[in-house]
Parts: sequence; C-alpha cells; structure tokens
Amino acid sequence: PDGGRWLKRRPPGFVQRIHADMKAITTALFAALFVASPALAALPRTVNVQGHLTTGGGATVPDGNYTFTWRLYTSEGAGVAAWTAVEPLVPVVDGLFSATLGDEPGATPPPAALFSSPLWLGITVDSEPELPRRPIHAVPQALYADSAAEAVYALWASDLQCSGCVGPSELAAGAVEPTHLSDAARALFLSSSGGTVSGAVTVNGSATVTGPVTASGGVDLAGSLLTGARFAAGNVAGESCVTSELGRVVVDAGSARLYWCNGATWLRLATCSGSCKAPASVPCGTLITDDCGDVSATCTGKGAGCPAGQLCGTTGCFNDGGSALSPTRSCKDLHAQAPSLPSGSYWLDPDGGGGLAPFMAPCDMVTAGGGWTVIEYSADLPFQNYFTSGDGFKYLPTDFKTVLTPAQIAAIQAVSTEGQQTYVGQCENVIHYYYTADPGYGYAFGFRFLDGAETVTGTQSYAPYDISVPQDGCKGNGTENGSLALATLFSIRSVRVPVVNVKTRDSGDAGEKFGSPLMANPAFLR
Repeated sequence: PDGGRWLKRRPPGFVQRIHADMKAITTALFAALFVASPALAALPRTVNVQGHLTTGGGATVPDGNYTFTWRLYTSEGAGVAAWTAVEPLVPVVDGLFSATLGDEPGATPPPAALFSSPLWLGITVDSEPELPRRPIHAVPQALYADSAAEAVYALWASDLQCSGCVGPSELAAGAVEPTHLSDAARALFLSSSGGTVSGAVTVNGSATVTGPVTASGGVDLAGSLLTGARFAAGNVAGESCVTSELGRVVVDAGSARLYWCNGATWLRLATCSGSCKAPASVPCGTLITDDCGDVSATCTGKGAGCPAGQLCGTTGCFNDGGSALSPTRSCKDLHAQAPSLPSGSYWLDPDGGGGLAPFMAPCDMVTAGGGWTVIEYSADLPFQNYFTSGDGFKYLPTDFKTVLTPAQIAAIQAVSTEGQQTYVGQCENVIHYYYTADPGYGYAFGFRFLDGAETVTGTQSYAPYDISVPQDGCKGNGTENGSLALATLFSIRSVRVPVVNVKTRDSGDAGEKFGSPLMANPAFLR
C-alpha cells in the first residue's frame, strides 16, 4: 500500500476473462477486477473506478466536476499510451468520485489483447501533471500521489466494498484452485505448507511483525516448527522481571546465557550435552548420570561428591582426618572407608566429641592389613647399667615416655580390639628370658603396660597375656655388648600396649647393662 490509501476497482461481475490465454482470476481479498473478454463478448469491457480526491495537503477537495484522463502504458517509461480516455465531467462530492474506464463519451473500451502483457496506469486530474504510473497486476495496484510537490491533488483509495465477488464461503468450498490463479496472483498468497512473509504481519490482532518479531499477545503455533528463529537479546541485570513478564525468555547480551522470568526474578536456563558428570560432582554413593540428569549406559560408577573435609567411602561421606574440624574416629575406621589412603598422620577423635579434643596421630595403612594407630615413644631406653645393689626383680624408676598423652592412648585403646608391639632387649651380662648356665626361666623379664597392668616374671609363660619370644640372644652371660643381633625379642599381642616399663632380676652389678631402641619399635593399636 506504500503508506497511502488504496484506489480499488470493482467489476460488474465476480469472474471475467481478461485474455483467452490467461487463467481465471477469483479472489475475495481485493475489491475490483479489470474486465475484458472476447470469449464472453456479451459482457462489457469496462472498469469501474471509485476513490477519494484530496489536495496535496490532505484536505478534501471542494465539491464539483473534475476532468480525469486515463492512460494505459505497456511499460513504466513508455512515451506513448496504448490506450487513452478522457472523462470531462466527473462529479466529486465530499471528495468521493466514481467513474467507468471505457465508458467515457466517444471512448473505446481497452482491447482485450492489451491485457496479455504488463500494463501501467497513468491518471491526470484537470490540467495537473500526470500522477506517477502504477503497474497493473491481475488485480489492479492502488494508486496514490508520491508527494504533494508532484500534484496539487492526490488520488486516494477508500476502503470500499465489492459486490458480486467470490466470498470466503466459495473459497472454503474449494471453488478456486491455485491453478486458476495467475503467477502474479499466487505470489500474493502464503502457502499453508511454507513460504515467506514480507511486510507487516498481524498475529491474532495482538502482534505486529515487521522484520524481527515482537508480540504482546499469545500466538498459538499449533505444533509448527520455527526455523531461523531466535530469542531476543537483553540485559538481565538491567531489565525488570515482574508478574506481567512471567515466562519471558531472553538471551543475556553480556553473558550469552539463556534466562527466563518467573515473575519475580531472572533464572538461568541450564543446558546439557549428554556428557557424563565428573564423579566429584555427583553425591557420594549415587549413580553417575549425564549432565542432562539421565542414566546412560556410558555413565558408570557412583559419585564421590562430599562436603569439604570429607571423603566418599564405602558407606557414604566420612571425615577425612585432614584437620581438627574433620577428624576421624580411628585409623582403622579411616582405612575401612578408604583403603587406598596412604600411611601418614591424621586427625583423630576417638571419643567422638567427648571431653578429649581431636589430636594428630600416625596411621599405618600397610602393615598386616593396615588401619593401625601407631603409638610412638619420644625416647629410647639407653643401653647402660641401671642397678648396683645386687640382683633382684625391680622396675626402672621412671616409665618410658610416649608422644601421645596417656589419655589420648587410652581413648584409642577404647575403640581398638587389637594391639601389638615388639620389645627389643639389648643386653650385656643381663638375662632376659632363658638362662643357659642355670637352665630355666627364673630371670625372665616382666612388663608393665600403660593402664598399670603387669605380667608375671621369672616364668616361661606370660599367660593370660599373649607374649612369645621369637629370638633370645640374651640367654648367655656376657659378650653381647648391646648387639641387636644378639638381642632378645618379645612379641606382645595385647590391646594394653604400649609397654611403659620392664622388670629385671639379673642387673645388680656394675658390669650388667641393658636397654631398648624404643623409638624404632612403637606399639600398634586398631
């Protein structure tokens, strides 16, 4: 429409043949048809033209009679009109006029053959210059003045109704097939199976589309596919999200992320690729899915995700013993949950948040199946003479010193079911277990444990304690000189370890020495 009003033409009949070779033109969307038909000579070859005449400024012209000159050209720039007619007295009332091309005094209707090729219509009002020519399609194109500078009067089309046209009921009944329309007429329609819409499009009366689509009303696409469509870009940080915006989706121009409005705030829409999630991102013990949340044959195993300070174990998340804020109960518990953890120092809390504060202790994760809490000594028992008052069973005046406090060791013992320690007895003229010169066990050492419990002395059996002697190098009387190869080894199996003192009989003379490398032989509890 070029922004103006239409000049519409309506025929006296609803279907007329323009040329023997042209297809029938039927439409209920346009108000007029050129009519010329040698095949139906009984029908008039005239065209009725109605319109509204205004000045170049847009005002309605005064009532009166005006002279109209009509010209048909075979091209836009043709110098000579193929058909011309003058109608000298066309009455105009309130700017409205009506005329019939081909019915002017002394005029001859346009020949039918003229419509077998493209035509342009030129109109002159009174002595003004001819208005810009407009091409004539199968249905005539509307005319309007391009500018007030080109003509004093402009020809506008009013929204006129037609009579005798093919209406919606005829079209719905299938009376008009696409093959009945010319190529030009078919180009004006959008096929229901696809096509291109240019210009402005109104959807449900609530959305006007010109180029990019904007809509304030609902559009029911009824399952249609959108090709080449995209969400509008916006600034999520700067745009409001209120109740009226509920459901709006935008691409944030800053982050290139997709967001939607829930009526109160912008929420980011997540996307997925079907890739398997990393075990650490999946809660401990749950099946690993892909990033769409689906279980996939390619995503195997279980998640290992746990809060900070915890590890994923066989029964779920557990404290990793990495700090005082995440202590484990014992080295045994830690090893049971994560057998692959290496030996090292970990934070323990054996009484589970009782009165004893968490503390660090070494864990042996390898020896005899691992999971041992190592009870270390802070000093050795020096190899030297300790008594000069003659032979007789007696304990050392001072207990051995451990790295952990007695309370910490007692707490570990309380959650342990096993204990082991090897006491290595160095000697020089000091019998530790069996005496060869006076065959028997009358000089056998005795032991005191952390809790004060004591073993028997001077006997082969240490029942009820499980104590054996796999090596007895101190059964002679001299020449040992503290050698570890000639030491006596006591293998102790008891949750009461560590040993904190020894009781000896054959150590009362100045030349009788004994000792033990305690730091190299700690106790183990689990």
